[in-house]
Amino acid sequence: MRFRTVLLLFLALPLAASAQDRPTFTSLPLTSMDAFMMTGPNWSLASTVASDRYEQQHIKATPGTGILVNQPTDQARQNLFTQWTYGDIEFERELMMPSGSNSGIYLQDRYEVQLLDSWGKQRVTFSDG
Repeated sequence: MRFRTVLLLFLALPLAASAQDRPTFTSLPLTSMDAFMMTGPNWSLASTVASDRYEQQHIKATPGTGILVNQPTDQARQNLFTQWTYGDIEFERELMMPSGSNSGIYLQDRYEVQLLDSWGKQRVTFSDG
């Protein structure tokens, strides 16, 4: 099954504890791909993204910054990993997924946030996201 997922991603990661044992945070700016390990051609940054939710595989992205876009093809389906490892994380995201999408976001290489198109489904189960 082919799918595409568009991610608008903001991360706040604790980098070091202060004298009061309060973590300091930094965000992951989406101004370049430098924060990520080598990526495949299916990952890019965009300034705007549009999709027709009723049309399969329809995503139109304008090159720029601020939005992380995944547009996999049969030849390019690489995962995306940050350059650093972390423990605690505050994770905020907004997603745009075309009809029929099925994907996921893994945190710490083990916990998956399932991204599955359940729009209009009458009986939602635990696997729907």
